[in-house]
Amino acid sequence: MEREQNGIAHIKAMTDTTATVAGYGVIYGGSDLEGESFSKSTDFMLDLAPSKLVLYDHSLGEVKHFIGKTTLVESDDFGLWVAAELDRNKSYVEMVLRLVEQGALGWSSGSVGHLTRRNGKSITQWPIVELSLTPTPAEPRTLGVELLKSLAAVDASYAALLPETERPSVVQSEVAEATAVEQKSISQENNTMSEEQATEVTASVPQVDIAAMVKSAVDAAIDKLPVKSADIAIPMINSKTKLGDDETKSYVHWLRTGDDGGIKSLKASNNTDMNVGTVADGGYAVPTGHYQQIIAKMRESALYPALGVTNIPGKGTTVNVPIEGARDGAFIVTNEAATTDRDSPVIGQAAMTLLKYTKRLEISWELMEDEDSNLMSFLSSWVGEGMAITHNTLLITEALANGTLGAGWTASAPVAADVPELVYALPQGYENGAAWVMRKATEGIIRGLTGNNFQFVPTSPDGSLSRRELFGFPLYSSQAMPALGAGNKVALFGNFRYMGMRLAPDITFIRDPYSAANTGQLRLHYYFRTVYKVLQAEAILYGTQAT
Repeated sequence: MEREQNGIAHIKAMTDTTATVAGYGVIYGGSDLEGESFSKSTDFMLDLAPSKLVLYDHSLGEVKHFIGKTTLVESDDFGLWVAAELDRNKSYVEMVLRLVEQGALGWSSGSVGHLTRRNGKSITQWPIVELSLTPTPAEPRTLGVELLKSLAAVDASYAALLPETERPSVVQSEVAEATAVEQKSISQENNTMSEEQATEVTASVPQVDIAAMVKSAVDAAIDKLPVKSADIAIPMINSKTKLGDDETKSYVHWLRTGDDGGIKSLKASNNTDMNVGTVADGGYAVPTGHYQQIIAKMRESALYPALGVTNIPGKGTTVNVPIEGARDGAFIVTNEAATTDRDSPVIGQAAMTLLKYTKRLEISWELMEDEDSNLMSFLSSWVGEGMAITHNTLLITEALANGTLGAGWTASAPVAADVPELVYALPQGYENGAAWVMRKATEGIIRGLTGNNFQFVPTSPDGSLSRRELFGFPLYSSQAMPALGAGNKVALFGNFRYMGMRLAPDITFIRDPYSAANTGQLRLHYYFRTVYKVLQAEAILYGTQAT
């Protein structure tokens, strides 16, 4: 059988125990009852469960058990073609097959909410976990429930296959009775039928003229429409149907037949133009402008790469770093035939133990679905900058705690002499690669100082400010440094290659959609481990204001 481009199910093969039913389970383009649509690029995750259960109406009615399994789900340019093998021994299956023959059922796919993804009204991810034969598919290009209602009006057993809200109240008891009789019969006869019994059952099914039945039901519904109030100004006379002044009946007749003999006299109910200024006349259709980015604050960059902090490799929570403990290594004059001077270095050890730093973000499903501000891109930068601030705080805290006092300034505010004093307090040999760290506000106070031959405004050979310097050495700012104040350590100066740091790993990121699924939240977890250690205290100096 060629693939007809609609979602109506067709019987392709039949045996005593099985029936093969096929049709399009998903149709690309268009829109369903929610205004959403699938496309060929939608990820259906077909390989997760190659054979999928087949249900009747997603098990929402009387038929709670599965009635078969798919044998083929295949994508083509029109949609997903589905072939399924129904088990004729299952209760209600024979009735389902009769509905398939009448063209009353369509295919519908079922997924799980927390794994679906949408881009506006386009469904981008829809993992199919089951496929259903249903009289009420969401896709409007398949048949609906009206034909099944008409069949139920003649044979009450069909009402068991209708959604409960669509069942005629007069057949409720008959449905229950028919259901019980069928289940008892199936149980007693072991779900089998002789050829003679099957012939008798087939002969007992009423021969229904579906077209006549549908026409009769529509005509009856039109006749029951309420007549409009008597103040209708223009009579609604239809020359063919004689529907009088009832504009609703004339309109419904036009929908059914295309005969516009009476529709021409309809009056406008909202006699106005469409515009933006009035919300009801079009303003609601115009979205409020929205800039699709979040304007973030500027934060610090990590200092350790710029300062040249030594990266200490190693495996495990703690790594021990050997360090020299004695600085002097000079030779001793020795007389002829005298004993030579015995000497050796003093070796110390610095233990670098990693500590874990964490952050967790919880984002509601609604925010993930509805935001239009590139939230995830913003969060990536925000987390990275937060990590940089953490590194800077750890670096500065270690330097101020375990560095060396280079200058105890006597004044309560910086003076011109303080800067060279701290520079020249650094032992010889460390100046190659040395740098400053202080608050930007502190730098501003120092830049404003004047003196006889004082040059605190940086210059470079080409006259540009390619980098910030203070007294010929690069300068970096961080808010983690203490502010100017009595007794505060307000400036760092030294060679930061003699500080070690470990980072293992750089960062770990876990996207967890499951643990808070009961509250509809997505959790984002971030972890990293690090440690900073001054390895030679004399190489890193700090300046302290007077108290």
